[in-house]
Amino acid sequence: MLDPIIQSLQALIQSIAGYALGTNEFYTVFGIALFGYLLAARLLVGLFGSRRGILLTSLGVMLPVLLGALAYALTEVYAVPKIQADWVQSSLPAGIFALIVLLATLVLTRRFFDMNGMMSVVILLLSLVVGVGGYFCSGVVVDFLNDSSEGMEQREQNLTEEIQSIHP
Repeated sequence: MLDPIIQSLQALIQSIAGYALGTNEFYTVFGIALFGYLLAARLLVGLFGSRRGILLTSLGVMLPVLLGALAYALTEVYAVPKIQADWVQSSLPAGIFALIVLLATLVLTRRFFDMNGMMSVVILLLSLVVGVGGYFCSGVVVDFLNDSSEGMEQREQNLTEEIQSIHP
């Protein structure tokens, strides 16, 4: 029963991260983006006058996204197959994700931050921007390092072949 939901969540995370689950690239990009997201949320909450700690701040920004991801998976597994329309498969899960994140932010996160709902939405959006920036920057670095290591391996192989051709 939980298998399709877990597979849908894994597909969502993998499509967002752009790397296969379990690889070093995935963990690097996902970790840096998550760290930037949580750090920005903590700094913004402190900047706007709330005295909440890092644990409550982290929970406050992660809970709406986790609830949205769960709603995305449930929609993709249960609602999309029952609705026979072309736009449903691409639009409905993403729309439900955005709606649940917004509602959870307005209802739950403002209690964690001890602020009004709109300020919580602003903090969540700015934190997401920082997280996305961390994702793109770390993705560029990971791709650069992968290309560099492949180039070095190719150069080493060419040198080895050249040395072997000179000294058989």
